[in-house]
Amino acid sequence: MGEFILVAVMVGAVLIPLVSIISIFRIRYLLAVKGLGKEAADRDIRYRVPRFLVFFVLLLTVAPLVRAFIVPLLAQWWKHSDWAGFLGGLFVFGIWPLSWLARKRAAGRLLLNVGRTWYNKQLFRAGVVGIALAVIFSLVVFATITSFSDAVLQQEEIYHQAPKIAVAWLLPAFGISLGLTKLELRENGICFLYTFVSWRRMKSYFWERSKPNTLTIRFVPLLPLSPGFMSIAIPNQHRNEVNRIVQTHISVNSSSDTT
Repeated sequence: MGEFILVAVMVGAVLIPLVSIISIFRIRYLLAVKGLGKEAADRDIRYRVPRFLVFFVLLLTVAPLVRAFIVPLLAQWWKHSDWAGFLGGLFVFGIWPLSWLARKRAAGRLLLNVGRTWYNKQLFRAGVVGIALAVIFSLVVFATITSFSDAVLQQEEIYHQAPKIAVAWLLPAFGISLGLTKLELRENGICFLYTFVSWRRMKSYFWERSKPNTLTIRFVPLLPLSPGFMSIAIPNQHRNEVNRIVQTHISVNSSSDTT
């Protein structure tokens, strides 16, 4: 009976995260179909799923090695490991948007401010939901801490839980900040979600058949495993102007193939 429970726990430890992530992919796909069109959603899912499966298999393979050797080593290097995740998240999710003004200078003068796109709005809504969950998490942690009668235990728990609460607020705050950014077509490229893609890196573009206001651009990725395309839902009032600007910088690919 004990072996059966152990096997069930091990299987559950694999299946529960896998099923959860598949559900997230499914929700993402359905939202993309609605906002960007079926062709763009299919292209996105075909890119992400194989790479995720490879990553998941590698994670299962490497996880025992990481747990046995690397985690103890890191624990020796940094005894205050509770704060490591927070400082790492603060660096990634704080420095990236704060450095945007400096990085944006390479984009040149503004040609067209398209404003917030469908994707921006989805990120903003997800960030708001995340903030609500962060509030609930913070209240639960606060209730747990106040349940301790020993002041020393309370201080230790605050020390350990504070970075977790900070991360719980940091992630949705980053999502909201992304949601508030705007799509801009500039002299030297496109600015979107704290990222600048130069015209020189772009190879072709086309408008999706299933969603005529969705612009898909193929470009040279900076990293080997990065996607070489991006699909953006352009507001109808800006479609013609966007097409005119893009057409002057990128060669036209009239075929909206889904490869």
